[in-house]
Amino acid sequence: MAITVSSVLYNIQRLMVWSNNEPVLTIRRILWVLTAGWALFIAYILATVGMAMSIIGIPFCLQTLKFAVFCLDPIPRETYSDIWTFDYHTSPWSNPIHPFTCIANIIWLVFFGWEIVLLFWAVAIIQALTVIGIGTALQMFELSLFALWPFGRDIRRKRLPTTMEELQSMKAQKDSGDFDGQGPWREPSFDGNQPATGMARFTGAGTYPTARPGSNNV
Repeated sequence: MAITVSSVLYNIQRLMVWSNNEPVLTIRRILWVLTAGWALFIAYILATVGMAMSIIGIPFCLQTLKFAVFCLDPIPRETYSDIWTFDYHTSPWSNPIHPFTCIANIIWLVFFGWEIVLLFWAVAIIQALTVIGIGTALQMFELSLFALWPFGRDIRRKRLPTTMEELQSMKAQKDSGDFDGQGPWREPSFDGNQPATGMARFTGAGTYPTARPGSNNV
């Protein structure tokens, strides 16, 4: 059973990597807009109006508009936050559990968040049925958590691995703490202490050379 599960997960990863290559990536992005992007865009616009009517949510309206635009093309992007601490002295715009941000997130969750999460799940199922959108479907399940508690986060571009080797290299960087989800992919550099069959540690202190030829990061 363990081998079967491992094989299934590996094949899903292969499919996800394949779908990050052109022209499949463009097809995925167009498919997303046609099947869900427009609906989520409208949902966030309506939620923005609702937040404005709550008075206390007015400072966060600009952020919900940003999320609306994000939902039109989320595949090459991701959400992130710099800080996770319940502290008045941190910025509410970069800390999802800042006291002020918590109030806005609770209002959002009660009145808008759970409905949008259901929409994300429905979209994920539709995307998975297209096969080509399985990678998008998995991303939608991740974004459903963001939809529940969105404030205090920002949006940035992310790297899309186009080969299994690239995916494993990015995982190795993340495990070592050298990977932040941004910038072009780097070829591994062996320092002589790494086994030839393993993933090498990447050289450089926070810098990234030019992207690998053929990369389709957007």
